[in-house]
Amino acid sequence: MIADVTGMNVIRPAGAEHGARGALLWARMATSQTDNICSMEKEASAFTPGEAEHDIFTSRYSLWLSLRDSTSSQWRMLRGDR
Repeated sequence: MIADVTGMNVIRPAGAEHGARGALLWARMATSQTDNICSMEKEASAFTPGEAEHDIFTSRYSLWLSLRDSTSSQWRMLRGDR
């Protein structure tokens, strides 16, 4: 679903503790210890966005934006910002 919404390829790494592994990778990059960073991650699954699904999400997001914009004055009034 993330691939369909964003329209980008998504790679899910193998293993567990992704948050801790991400922190480790960022720490190594911040300290210029970039040797073998790419070899630390193993790809488990790759997801490609579906064109039709992406078009549906894009269309619905555009509709949501237009509804939000068209009702913004009513929300301000309800909030008391008149």
